[in-house]
Amino acid sequence: MDRHIFFSPDAAAELEKLDKSVAVQIMKKVKQLRENPELGKPLSNVLKNKKSLHIGKYRVIYSVQGKDVIIARVAHREEAYG
Repeated sequence: MDRHIFFSPDAAAELEKLDKSVAVQIMKKVKQLRENPELGKPLSNVLKNKKSLHIGKYRVIYSVQGKDVIIARVAHREEAYG
């Protein structure tokens, strides 16, 4: 089942700030979430019900809501969980 992918305003702004080659790598991985939203690692505590997708030194924090994948955050791993 193909899902729709939505970026929060913060996630979209974070993605735009990245080097183009990094952004392309992230988008390739994000597109895989359409077919397999379980790719990411489940998170806990404050980020419960969200997942983390690892792309090199970057993390995509997202949640799955029905047929939608909501990208909440795109950030360097040192800043992604704070």
